[in-house]
Amino acid sequence: MCKYRYFLDCGHRTAVSACIIILCLLLSRPAHAQAELQLRISDTASVDQLLNKAKSLLLAGYTDSASHLFLHCLHKSKLFLYDYGTIKSLIGLGNTYSSRGAYEKATNLYSESIPLCTTGRTRQLLTTLYNNIAIIYTYQGNFEQSMLFYSKALHTADIYGAELPLEAIYNNIAIPLNKLNQPQKALFYLNKGEELALQKDNFYTLADLSVNKGHAYSLLGDKAKSKIYYQTVLNITERYENVNARHTAYTNMGILELNKGAAREALEYFNKAEKEKGSLDPYCYNLRILGTAGAYLKLKDYSKAKSYLKRSLAISQKSNILKDMVTSHNLLAYLYAETGNYKSAYYHRTQEKELSDSINKYETVKIANKIETQYRTALKDKEIAAKQSTINSQKYDINKRDLLIIASSSALLLLLAFVLAQRRNYNHRQKLEKEQVQNLLNQQKINIMKAIMSGEEQERIRLSRELHDSVMIRFSVVKMNLSSLMSKMHPEFAKENLQPLVTQLDQATDNLRHTAHKLMPDMLLEEGLTEALYHFCDDLQKYIPLKISFQPLGEIPRLNVQFELSVYRIVQELIQNIVKHAAATEAIVQISFENKLLSLTVEDNGKGMPNEKIDENFGLGLKSIYARMASLKGRIEIQSDKNIGTTVRMEFDEPEQLNQF
Repeated sequence: MCKYRYFLDCGHRTAVSACIIILCLLLSRPAHAQAELQLRISDTASVDQLLNKAKSLLLAGYTDSASHLFLHCLHKSKLFLYDYGTIKSLIGLGNTYSSRGAYEKATNLYSESIPLCTTGRTRQLLTTLYNNIAIIYTYQGNFEQSMLFYSKALHTADIYGAELPLEAIYNNIAIPLNKLNQPQKALFYLNKGEELALQKDNFYTLADLSVNKGHAYSLLGDKAKSKIYYQTVLNITERYENVNARHTAYTNMGILELNKGAAREALEYFNKAEKEKGSLDPYCYNLRILGTAGAYLKLKDYSKAKSYLKRSLAISQKSNILKDMVTSHNLLAYLYAETGNYKSAYYHRTQEKELSDSINKYETVKIANKIETQYRTALKDKEIAAKQSTINSQKYDINKRDLLIIASSSALLLLLAFVLAQRRNYNHRQKLEKEQVQNLLNQQKINIMKAIMSGEEQERIRLSRELHDSVMIRFSVVKMNLSSLMSKMHPEFAKENLQPLVTQLDQATDNLRHTAHKLMPDMLLEEGLTEALYHFCDDLQKYIPLKISFQPLGEIPRLNVQFELSVYRIVQELIQNIVKHAAATEAIVQISFENKLLSLTVEDNGKGMPNEKIDENFGLGLKSIYARMASLKGRIEIQSDKNIGTTVRMEFDEPEQLNQF
């Protein structure tokens, strides 16, 4: 990964305009006022010169010297009441902290600067501040906040303009998309950034763009194209200095070799990366440390591998880089298991599991898609606005004509409405007594159903906890013992006789974990119905030949917990019916919440069901679904066509159940 943090240089046009204004002021002011203004111009110019020098020092890797100079600029800017210089100094200090991995301090400085951006010139710095905050959230694995701040950066650039090149933001947006395994979306922004960078001869950013394009093509499986882009980075940085890009390119080329099993060739690239002594963020630096550890593990040089993994864990813990912590614990668990230290192996495996669970709260493709889609929609808003005025004038003419028609027929409609109302009242009085009796009977049935379902859910919770907390831990211990036994036996004998047992144990553990999560979806209690349904669909299609597309439409609030759990079970039953009976290859699950109405649709492209059998008496699965729908006072509609598929639509609008948290 390679990012672009901007330091802000004054533009030539701004400088020319400022000179013209200053000249006019000098000619119109008294002599003592002119002298005062000349002194202020000299002071602010000296601050700008020092800021440029500090920026150069930081890019060259002299972090401490740059930090002292930025502090000096900050004091001078405050003394001269120079807001622009104050904000640039704070940004520079934040960048020095970020380059050392002190991300919290850096974020605080960027946030402190945002309220100062109140004038035309300083508002152009908002884009830089939002961009730099987004980079730090990317480092820490919080992609929701990362994409949110990139969106803010693009928004402020559109309103106020920006000193930060737009191609730099496009480059940075691609980073979390790559991390979320969305390389095609990442390439959309990288190509836009590359086009702008080439137009402006911005080769510094072009190097960063090429690094991330190489990563995207690597994710797509095109290793040859990936390596070409990494080589492009090296060619650019021979002429245009960009230490971070060159370091990351060498590191990623090493990782390509490591993935091919060529550990010694990978170490050659990692050693080249290590020789780059410029300003390196801990995020980029630690990627190379982890890669080196992985190479030594493949070579079975456990002593060196352990040393590098300990360094990596310390760096990632200090800078709160969650993904690197997970990888370090994973590799340390493997190393200790290979060397017979099972107590340490179990400790690191436990740490890996806890951190993975926390990362999963951030890493959802839904987050990236939602915010990225908002930006693509904004790009089209300008085109839509241009057409809107024409549409509005046409609507005005149509409305005039419609108004005349409505006025002429209103009397007839009123008369018809009166007759219908009288008839409706008569029918209502006839049915009222019957409905009251039937409602009492229905309510009794619903109460019985709720009691039965509550008992079932309690038993599911007990079984899920028992499987997760007892059986799965024993499976892990057995696997470690088998792995240790394999390392002490002849490789051919171990591969032929014990490796199949380890593979079967892995599969059994995965199936057991999958079963435990199906019994009691912890994600539903922690994150709500939408997250639980997403993970259910995503996990299930790993085990079956069915592609399931989960589509949340708009924001879905948290609702009554028992209601969410019942809806989850209904969708779970419908998907299981598709798997067992439909012979489908694709399924779609949609959910939306609007005007206090929760709607769900489950659709497949299977063989369908006979229409005459689609009722609550057809099969145990549909009986269970109809029972749950009745207890929730919801509405269900099933439509099925032979060899085309089945669509199930459900709606819930009971206020008591839809109470939001």
